[in-house]
Amino acid sequence: MKTAITLTARMKSSRLQLKAMREIKGEPMIKHIIDRLKLAKNADKIILCTSTNKQDDILVDVAMGEGISYFRGSEEDVLERLLEAAKKFKIDFMVNVTADNPLVDFIYIDKMIDIFKNKNADYITCKKLPWGTFSYGLKVKALEKVVNEKKSKDTEIWGKIFESYDDLKKIDLEVEADLNHPEIRLTVDEEADLNLIKKIFDRFYNGKNDLDNKKIVKFLLENPHIKDINKGIIPRR
Repeated sequence: MKTAITLTARMKSSRLQLKAMREIKGEPMIKHIIDRLKLAKNADKIILCTSTNKQDDILVDVAMGEGISYFRGSEEDVLERLLEAAKKFKIDFMVNVTADNPLVDFIYIDKMIDIFKNKNADYITCKKLPWGTFSYGLKVKALEKVVNEKKSKDTEIWGKIFESYDDLKKIDLEVEADLNHPEIRLTVDEEADLNLIKKIFDRFYNGKNDLDNKKIVKFLLENPHIKDINKGIIPRR
């Protein structure tokens, strides 16, 4: 059985232009994400999954520079892109991460892979983590079923598609109490989000994106004026 972390990314963004390449501490956000994904121990491979659009060439350059694999596929149909990447690299299970989450929890990525190996689930989530630190575990056979049956090619937001299937084995991981704060927003969709992430990096970053999410949550709870920088932004679901 082969596992992978798939990182979906495009340069096109309707809310924060070119956000994957916006700099945090002198490095593009996508590089910080890749650095963080490398801290996960249980995946066999990290694959950047981007589109065939020429504007995404720069993302492929970053992937090559960071020594990870890449796949280029459909611009709009994210699920089809993920499935084709899985087929190319012969992946059985993937944990999918999006390129707007520089604080994705690599510990829970490893937990998802462990749970899949033990329970053979089709769809694994960890919804109680802070928004933007969770990821999605997908059994490739389940992904193929959904891709073959879906009605639309616009699958940028696809979690609800899997939730709608009663015949898929779904698991939502338990989350430790000090990380059980889904109300805290740590994704990057708008300028205010990026400003908050920069404040966190100013406080905790020491040249490596191994930032401890428990310490970050504690810091934000103790400093609501920072936590609320992006208050009021409506999440995309």
